[in-house]
Order: sequence, then structure tokens, then C-alpha cells
Amino acid sequence: MQVHSTVQEIDFIKKIGIFSHTGKRTSRKCLLKGYLEGCKKRKNWDNLDKTTIIKFAESELSKC
Repeated sequence: MQVHSTVQEIDFIKKIGIFSHTGKRTSRKCLLKGYLEGCKKRKNWDNLDKTTIIKFAESELSKC
């Protein structure tokens, strides 16, 4: 299993809703809300900084 970092997770959040391989258009706001809902259910954060990631996602959501 490949472990990724907090920085990589934040890079992922920055790209949420920017591009779709399927051509479907879902708003960035909706996707970020879904991401944050998923964070509530996430049990294994490994070496990721949960607080930093959630605060960043909330900050990005507030820009929508």
C-alpha cells in the first residue's frame, strides 16, 4: 500500500471539481461538501494531518 502525505492530500483537494474524465459536471461546492462528509467517516488517517486537511477543505468550500 502506498502512503501519501498531507501535502499530496491538499493538492488533491485543490483539484476537486476542476476536471472530469467522464465529462460529467458536478459543482466544486458539491464535491467539497461530499469530501468533508467523507472525512467524518474516515477512520484511518495514517500519517495525514486530519485537522490541517479538514481546515483546508473548509477554506476551499468557503470560496465557492
